[in-house]
Amino acid sequence: MCGIAGFVNRDPARPADEVLLRQMTRTLVHRGPDEEGYFTDGPAGLGMRRLRIIDLAGGKQPIANEDGTVWVVFNGEIYNFRELRQDLEGRGHRFTTNSDTEVIVHLYEEQGAGCARALHGMFAFAIWDRRTQTLTLARDRFGKKPLYYAETNDGLWFGSEIKAVLEAPHLTRELNPTALDDYLALGYIPAPQSIFRAVQKLPAASVLTLRAGRTTVRRYWRLDWQPSAQVDERQALEGLEAHLQDAVRCRLIADVPFGAFLSGGVDSTTVVWLMSQTLREPVKTFSIGFDQREFNELPYAREVADAFHTEHYEQVVEADALSLLPQLAHAFDEPFGDSSALPTYLVSRLARQHVTMALSGDGGDELFAGYARYQRYLLLSRLRWLLLGAAGARTLAATLGTIGAASARLNRATAALRRAALPPLARYAQLVGLYTPELRRELLRAGDHTRHDVPLAVAGAWQDALSFDPVRRLQAVDTDTYLIDDVLVKVDRAAMANSLETRAPLLDHRLWEYVAALPTAYKFVNGETKHLLRTLLRRHVPSAVLTRPKQGFAIPPARWFRGNWLTTVRPLLLEGDMGQYFARPCLERILQEHATGRVDHGEHLWLLLIFAVWHEHYMHGRPSPSVHPARFTYGGQEPRFVTANGHANKLSVI
Repeated sequence: MCGIAGFVNRDPARPADEVLLRQMTRTLVHRGPDEEGYFTDGPAGLGMRRLRIIDLAGGKQPIANEDGTVWVVFNGEIYNFRELRQDLEGRGHRFTTNSDTEVIVHLYEEQGAGCARALHGMFAFAIWDRRTQTLTLARDRFGKKPLYYAETNDGLWFGSEIKAVLEAPHLTRELNPTALDDYLALGYIPAPQSIFRAVQKLPAASVLTLRAGRTTVRRYWRLDWQPSAQVDERQALEGLEAHLQDAVRCRLIADVPFGAFLSGGVDSTTVVWLMSQTLREPVKTFSIGFDQREFNELPYAREVADAFHTEHYEQVVEADALSLLPQLAHAFDEPFGDSSALPTYLVSRLARQHVTMALSGDGGDELFAGYARYQRYLLLSRLRWLLLGAAGARTLAATLGTIGAASARLNRATAALRRAALPPLARYAQLVGLYTPELRRELLRAGDHTRHDVPLAVAGAWQDALSFDPVRRLQAVDTDTYLIDDVLVKVDRAAMANSLETRAPLLDHRLWEYVAALPTAYKFVNGETKHLLRTLLRRHVPSAVLTRPKQGFAIPPARWFRGNWLTTVRPLLLEGDMGQYFARPCLERILQEHATGRVDHGEHLWLLLIFAVWHEHYMHGRPSPSVHPARFTYGGQEPRFVTANGHANKLSVI
């Protein structure tokens, strides 16, 4: 696991500046605190920071082929590197390390830029080919490992995080207004955009090549969601268990201590169950909870930990964790509104005190159709079809806009009917969205861009999935947008900020290709989500895990934005630079409605707070004074975690 950075000067006669390369790489020290390495050749420079996981003594990067004509820096893990190495050695390639990184340079010699297709794992890499003066950048199929880049008149600059790219000379930090609009709509910024106009994300499953001043980006893999497997449910269960076992087993290859995140939900429980089957020693598990019961999953996590006899650690998150927001702003580099980033950061820090690598259950909701919104979407679709028809839907939508709200119950019913009357894409966008198009138009000041009711990335993913049945369509869109640009960004940044590697067995692409080919009825049956996975687990895990409502991992923002939080946030939003982006009357109304309890604007306020803290950090180069850690205390009590043996321990959050 590493952080990588580098550049290629546009003028081939201009030699790479190693001082600048070191500056770029130094920003990524948290991703690789163990080693650093640099290579320059003519106009090109490659740099890396390494967190040693495999081949601790060797594996120092950058790594070259036998004659030094191909060089690579690499972030991630390749799980099939031993098989690839054996084949490459049979073809005459000679290896000097035992690391997975070295496989990439020799595979590139055989297959060129298409070598990414042969890799099974999570990765972002940069290859410099001295013979052809070509730079190749690539990301894994789901984009688990990040890669950003910028093109200027001086050259092309890349890095594992935006902060490395921002070290490039003459690179402007001008804000991207379309990205801000998308952020308010979704809580994250979908690829290929970033919050900065000049910086782009390399999309998942994509390869960028730069040669002779010409840049091309192409996609090398796309999941086929069409059902094709002809198997009964018993056969499907056997195949699923075999694929899950293999996905976990190959991710346990490490030369350092490791454990697992455990929420007590279906996905993380699946991973811990399979780890406990494979390992001889107890699995180390780590959990985060809240002091608000309806958001707290710790009792379920403890039940799973007890069932599999894990060495369990937990921590309770309190509202005072607001003081961590400047650290999150630095870790994420752009506004990131998923409030579960905060507990993910804390569980990563807790885990890092005991292990260097942790497995997570990310990907299960998209793979097995686990989101409750799928049920809501289908119910609304049936309501539209039964009561309205297309013409009736348009009429109802217009009529509902004039209906007065006689009561809260009528408000909810009217909202449901109005949502049912929407076209399918708009209905989906409302289910996943945070700020409505109407509220965004009221809040955002006029900009030099065209706003879209549905962000273009979501609309494009929807268009690509039109041929699928409704459940598969929702899975495909969520995978191409929310999973890649929210869930995986959250886990990578929060974990790597704590120098912790994470691996996600449920994102094994071979597992996805198997499950995607199964009939939809095996995954979503009579409103039951994750049917096949739940059926498999019934023999192995506590029943409460399979029957309890889905909670998610987010903070309770409505409660937290009362009292001290709201008092602190108000001047941050109404003073300073926020007026250049947001309309003050709208900000004041949102704050007033939430303070009085008239409307729950907890999620809206969270997004605004995150943007304000990010803006102070990145546009002014300082932590926000209004949310500085010194301004908050724990009233003499520190958050705690409890090990499985029942002993209480203290863990400082700051």
